[in-house]
Amino acid sequence: KAITEGKIRVNNKTVAPHYFLKGGEEIVFDAIQEEPLVTPPTLKDVRILFEDDEIAILEKPIGILVHPADGTHEHTLLDWLAEHIPATTHVGNPLRPGIVHRLDRDVSGVLVVAKKKEAFADLQRVFQAREIEKKYVAIVSGNVAQDTGVITFPIRRAKTGGRMAAIPRQGKGKNIRDEDARQA
Repeated sequence: KAITEGKIRVNNKTVAPHYFLKGGEEIVFDAIQEEPLVTPPTLKDVRILFEDDEIAILEKPIGILVHPADGTHEHTLLDWLAEHIPATTHVGNPLRPGIVHRLDRDVSGVLVVAKKKEAFADLQRVFQAREIEKKYVAIVSGNVAQDTGVITFPIRRAKTGGRMAAIPRQGKGKNIRDEDARQA
């Protein structure tokens, strides 16, 4: 990459990456700044933004599973909750105690968990009634054709990698409701 970008030269000339040295050449290179290593998030990165007797509001970093999924054997946010907010362990669905909604592994954001049965029922009701407003921000690369728009592709699990993917209009998947379509 550095050769292609002209940061490494032979006899002060740019060369192709497959150039073979003959001996006696002068190799000059610009200082190459290494990209900093990014430490993947861990459960230690989960933060409590708010907590009272009824609920806790958490900041979930990208890369963390909320609850176990098929084929995964890693620690999840449920493990973190059991250790840090044990009141959630006997609330709601026994497979996902305290969890009212979730965020995908590749999404960071705010997650509300219930600490009491009454709070769980209330939160479930407001989420199902869509009384909670959710906002999503996406970072894209490349050239985007329009500054704004509505994304209405159906979604389904991708064939590889297990992630959710937007499927072209003719594809089969879960359609989002019109009121759920978000301005891009």
